[in-house]
Amino acid sequence: MRYARAPGLLIIALLLQGCAALGVTGGAVALAAMGEGAGAVVKAGTEYRLGGVAYRTFTVPLDRLHEATRATLTRMDLELQSERSTAKGQEIVATARQRTINVRLEPLTRSTTRMRLAVRRDLLRSDRATASEIIAQTERTLDEASALAHEAATPAPACCECRCGPPR
Repeated sequence: MRYARAPGLLIIALLLQGCAALGVTGGAVALAAMGEGAGAVVKAGTEYRLGGVAYRTFTVPLDRLHEATRATLTRMDLELQSERSTAKGQEIVATARQRTINVRLEPLTRSTTRMRLAVRRDLLRSDRATASEIIAQTERTLDEASALAHEAATPAPACCECRCGPPR
């Protein structure tokens, strides 16, 4: 009975595709409506569109997100093919085993940047799992960089052995 609703839900999802007024994407509506086993868990803040394109907005400037994305792709052993500046921001293309990764970074403000990420296996198939992992690893890279910056800005505690600080 649950699967009898699938054609109707698919039609609704297609009709809602790109409907910004509802604040949802067609793919998210279809997955959520079909239930647990269909991959309905979507990371908060990440938007997925039909066709396997993932969008995520980060509260960091374009240059920091660009550096973090490059570091992430390199850490994941993805081969960087090209990088270029565009009128709207930055674009990075990388490859992995039979996959092409397209990353577009678009500054929304001086401190907010939107990432558009598409991982294609071929003309018709996308790889949403890899796209999700690249986004998660980029977040990790940003968190690590932020922690290192915070650690560098925090003064070291005084110790008694070297007499570098006030005595206890």
